[in-house]
Amino acid sequence: MTDLRLYMFESGILRCKVHNIKMNQGLGEPYAIPVPWFLIRHPRGNVVIDGGTALECATEPHEHWGAIVDVYYPEMTAEQGCVNQLQRLGIDPASVIYVLQSHLHLDHTGAVGRFSNAVHVVQRVEYEYAFAPDWFARGGYTVRSVGQHALKT
Repeated sequence: MTDLRLYMFESGILRCKVHNIKMNQGLGEPYAIPVPWFLIRHPRGNVVIDGGTALECATEPHEHWGAIVDVYYPEMTAEQGCVNQLQRLGIDPASVIYVLQSHLHLDHTGAVGRFSNAVHVVQRVEYEYAFAPDWFARGGYTVRSVGQHALKT
């Protein structure tokens, strides 16, 4: 197989505090988490893995993610949205045939529903959990990020 390529992108960062990531460490110290996502260029069609942070977070983070932005604040530009980054490289969004979700945390769902020709793939257990997470994981999921577009499971 020829012309198989993997690309890594970044859709901004999440600003938080060290203690939000490392329990009982670095209380109050600032921390920045890069938000990566990936593209596999394949002769049969392109595959997006995750998609990073949703484009709406570039301009309306509170409206899109809700109160979680008081803890994990997304910093990104519209240019860092997954579709915009692909278009800058000359990649037609219609050429994306799969969107693979490693999981459905809000900083991984930027590609959900953005590619009209793509089949979205996610583990059924993760999809179900995203709509009814345990209390300690609830902040990592938002219905807007996961449920605003129908996923095929």
